[in-house]
Amino acid sequence: TLAVGATPYRGFYTIENTFDSLQQMYRKGGSLQVEQDFGFARLVATGSLQHVRNKVLLDQDGTPLPNARFTSEPGNGNISRTKTAELQLLSPSDSKLQWIIGGYYFHDLASNRPITFVNVFSRYIDQKTDSYSAFGQATYPITDALRVTGGLRYTSDRRQRSEIRKLFDFSVGVQRQIAKRVEIAVPARDRKVEVDTRV
Repeated sequence: TLAVGATPYRGFYTIENTFDSLQQMYRKGGSLQVEQDFGFARLVATGSLQHVRNKVLLDQDGTPLPNARFTSEPGNGNISRTKTAELQLLSPSDSKLQWIIGGYYFHDLASNRPITFVNVFSRYIDQKTDSYSAFGQATYPITDALRVTGGLRYTSDRRQRSEIRKLFDFSVGVQRQIAKRVEIAVPARDRKVEVDTRV
């Protein structure tokens, strides 16, 4: 005797789903680098863009009943947009003092609609990351066999997460919305000093 909603065992490699699972990913992007030699220094600018869309259809409960399902449609589901930019100013290759200074920027916006449970519960998530950094490094030869390197880097990361949950209120017959937002800021500093010896 099977309980209500239970399914009989049909074999180790056989599953009971409401529908066939599906996953498709669409990705596009590009990058560009521009260099300019000013004589006293060389400037390098690099940028990139990437756009990813993920279409997922997954029966999470593994039964013929339409209970829990994971759905994500392109344009309204899993989407990730990423862009980066970096500037570097470098010393000439023949300079005795080798140095580099620059800055870096990273931005990512991701959103998804992870779970729908029998049209009673659904959740939407947006997550944004912004990262800024500035850095510098210099290397100077003390002798032919001894070099000293020092550097400094500052990074600031900021992450925001917004979540919307929709719950079906049976008392009034409509979905009610609950919103939640979390923001995290993480500043950091890195220092580096190295001594390189060659025999």
